[in-house]
Amino acid sequence: MRALLFLLVVESALVGCSTSTAVSTETAQRRVQSAWQASYHTIWEIDWPNAPISGPATIEVWQMGDRYRYEILETPAPSLLGETLVSDGTQTWRYNRLAPSASPESATPALAPITDAVMIISNLLSRHPTEATAQADSVNLIPATKILMLYTVVDFLLQLLNLFLML
Repeated sequence: MRALLFLLVVESALVGCSTSTAVSTETAQRRVQSAWQASYHTIWEIDWPNAPISGPATIEVWQMGDRYRYEILETPAPSLLGETLVSDGTQTWRYNRLAPSASPESATPALAPITDAVMIISNLLSRHPTEATAQADSVNLIPATKILMLYTVVDFLLQLLNLFLML
C-alpha cells in the first residue's frame, strides 16, 4: 500500500512538472524578445540540411546588444571549420581562427547557417504568435521557463522567402 501511494505521489509530481500552461501571446513575446536581446554566451547545434555536405553544425555564440561573435566549432563542411564572424555593432570582420595567418578582414554580416537562423528568429519575434504556452524547466539545474510560441504557416513561409530573397 505504501509503495502504491509513493508511486502515485511521484507520478503526480512528474505529471505536474511537465504540464504547459497557456500564457498571453503578448507576455510570451515580450519575455522571449527580452531573453533574445540579452547578453549571452552559448553553443548552438543547428541542423543544416542545405550545407555543402549535409549535417549538423555546432556554433559558439557570444552576444551583447548588437555586438556578437559567431564561431563554427563543428561542421560537415571542412572549409567552414573555424570560420568566425565578429561585429562591434557598426563594423563586421570575418576570419578563420584555425588558419596560420588569421587576420580579420571587413566582411558582410553573414556566416551561414548561424546568421540565417538569427535572422529568421529575429523576424519571427517581430510578428505576433497565434498561441503561447509556458512550462517550468531547468537548464544546468537552474530553474528556467520554456516558452513555446506558435505562428501561422504564412509567417514562417514569409521568413523563409525573405531569407531566400536575401541570399
